[in-house]
Amino acid sequence: MAEAGYGICVTGATSLLGREVLGALSESPIELRVFHPVDSLSVEITELSFRKKPLSVGLLTAAVLEEVDLVLVAGPVAEKDAELLDEAAEAGCLILDLAGYRTPGAGIPLLVGRSAGPLEALRETGLGTCPGALALALVGLGAALRPLGLGQIRGTAMMSASIADEKGVRELSGQVAALFNSQTPPRVVFEYGLAFDLLPGWGQPQPSGWLQSELIAAAQASHVLGLRPGAVAVDQVLVPMFVGLGLSLQIYGQGINVESVNQAVDDFDGLQLYRQLEPGLMPRGMAGSAELAVGRVRADPAGQGVQLFVSGDPMRLPAANAVQAVLGLIELDLL
Repeated sequence: MAEAGYGICVTGATSLLGREVLGALSESPIELRVFHPVDSLSVEITELSFRKKPLSVGLLTAAVLEEVDLVLVAGPVAEKDAELLDEAAEAGCLILDLAGYRTPGAGIPLLVGRSAGPLEALRETGLGTCPGALALALVGLGAALRPLGLGQIRGTAMMSASIADEKGVRELSGQVAALFNSQTPPRVVFEYGLAFDLLPGWGQPQPSGWLQSELIAAAQASHVLGLRPGAVAVDQVLVPMFVGLGLSLQIYGQGINVESVNQAVDDFDGLQLYRQLEPGLMPRGMAGSAELAVGRVRADPAGQGVQLFVSGDPMRLPAANAVQAVLGLIELDLL
């Protein structure tokens, strides 16, 4: 008799996102037959805790992939590992890409929650893309406002040092300490510094001037929300926070006003409405939560739409979304 449960592998398991994925999986009801946390690019962490038990972090190998039904890619992968993942997908293993090991494109389903269509398409492609935190935050808010006649989303995303994973957090900490002690701060990850300052753009700029990550997040959010191309435009500013995500947004649409937005947010699962400025609306207040905080909903001075603030946990959002996708695959008997 076959052993019950599923075989799952998490690559990049020692990254900030990888550890959050392990936490979300640990808390989920998913039964596991075999579980492999692997990370070929890190030697600093060799053991992780999963469901209150220690697990050794191994390397991604063909033997590991033969044992599992699904791989969650939660961190950068070496080129040889990318080839192994491609081969596994062709052999019938499902790959959920949270870290962009393959550039999102046409034909690769975009997996948000338990949406049946993209999950069913995953069976054909073998590879699905899980959006990043910025796209998921835009989708989470947009889904609540779509029935009001949502037309456009514009604004600024304030990204923390965690966008560069553990090395970014460590470097920000080192910069703060060095500047306090009149020493030369480390500037490897953030070449121009970040402590006590802002970086108006960090990543790969495209010919248009937009960052690749900005364009991907906007395209993914527009696609999921059913908005026309160009309806979403949010620029990323790196701020001196260790973790967290904050968005200052302008929302436009025929039925968008302060009263309708407050009511829609208040009624929507996964969103917390703050009618006054409170600590819970700040990014640190959402640490560890898969929900979004929404507040400061104000009428646009020109009388067109509203302006508001959103905060969330940029690691928990994609981790929780990935687990929901896995649960959806199980419900649809696709795993």
